[in-house]
Amino acid sequence: MSQTVQRKENKLAKEKLLYLLQHKNNPVDWFSWRVMKYFQELKLKISLYF
Repeated sequence: MSQTVQRKENKLAKEKLLYLLQHKNNPVDWFSWRVMKYFQELKLKISLYF
């Protein structure tokens, strides 16, 4: 008996780059650099505001 394991896709499934799409079924829920850069800039803007 062979069982097929279906893995949930992570956030990389929405990316366009082939390299990132290769890792869309990894068990780790990765973020692309673009998302991380956005949050870093947002954090910087908030810290400059306060």
